[in-house]
Amino acid sequence: MNADLSLGQFVPGNSVIHRLDPRMKILLMIAYIVLTCLVQHIVVFVVPAVLLLMLLLLVQVPLTYLWSSIKPMRWLVLFMFVFNLFFINGDTIWFSWWVIRISKEAVLQATFSLLRLILLVCGPSMLTLSTSPIALTDGIERLLTPLKRFRFPAHE
Repeated sequence: MNADLSLGQFVPGNSVIHRLDPRMKILLMIAYIVLTCLVQHIVVFVVPAVLLLMLLLLVQVPLTYLWSSIKPMRWLVLFMFVFNLFFINGDTIWFSWWVIRISKEAVLQATFSLLRLILLVCGPSMLTLSTSPIALTDGIERLLTPLKRFRFPAHE
């Protein structure tokens, strides 16, 4: 298969994750995203990273596919890192020259933002790599079905 996939590409397979119900995958991915967003300390990023690694092993997709989902965002990731590095003030100055000041807090915040963005892109990429677009659409529709009571057009 071509390892230069675009974001949202489906890779057919017969893994445990591929066979899982799309509704369950969507709900688990929402839980993963919430967990990743709730992380407040850089060391705690180990939890979503380990979950992502386990998911990668269960999906049985080469790491190159995951890298291809991050590849289009490399400039955004670099921009965010540099922006956080130079525009966050802190008390512990590591480097200072003219108007440029890099602090320990800025490095930590830049790393924190970098890790969060990467994990938030890679997690849903695993969902789309292991679920066909039709199955995802059907899963979302079935998850929204209870809203029909309130005249929400779940099918549309």
